[in-house]
Amino acid sequence: DMKNPHAMQLGYTSSFFASLLFREPQERVLIVGLGGGGMVRFLNHAFPQTLVEAVEIDRVVVDVAKDYFGTKEGPMTKIHVADAFDYLKETHGPFDALYMDAFLKPSVDSGLENVTQRLKTIAFVKSLRNQIKSDGIVAFNLHEHASSTPEDLEALRAAFPQLYLFGVPQTGNLIAICTTDSQRLTSAILTERAAALKAKLDVGLPWQSFVAELREH
Repeated sequence: DMKNPHAMQLGYTSSFFASLLFREPQERVLIVGLGGGGMVRFLNHAFPQTLVEAVEIDRVVVDVAKDYFGTKEGPMTKIHVADAFDYLKETHGPFDALYMDAFLKPSVDSGLENVTQRLKTIAFVKSLRNQIKSDGIVAFNLHEHASSTPEDLEALRAAFPQLYLFGVPQTGNLIAICTTDSQRLTSAILTERAAALKAKLDVGLPWQSFVAELREH
């Protein structure tokens, strides 16, 4: 919507921000996988004090996001053209939140299947803990019915003490939010946090709906 470029058009991008139930405020975030840049523009608008960085492997995607969707660099926005696997070999944090939107299986003709597969190993996922603050989060976009999802979830559970799964209505997407907390937050605590965020932040996010979509298993 060019009249409202900050409005997210995809359900899963909105659900990514269930992360704020676990870490708020988020002063510095990294998004892996730019796409059209909807998450970048939302953060720029709703949280102008947040430093937003994105890593995108394809320069063409960065150019399209800039030319057609108005996603561009600025004082609080940095876009890196790089392979996330190589980029994250070095520590660029600490980030409050890391959003992994390059986790789904790419199309056969994209030539990126092996590139994406490297982001799914237990060793790589564990290494992401070095990029976040001690109370930071890492969020992943998965698909509920993908054949690789059970194995992906095993890797996330092996890498992080806590894993929370949120369904995305009418999409089949799953948002997995990982934390290094020793204790798990109950749905009651998350409900209280949702109410507090609703009173505090007028950014158009459905806080209570996020909690309603929490998968217990």
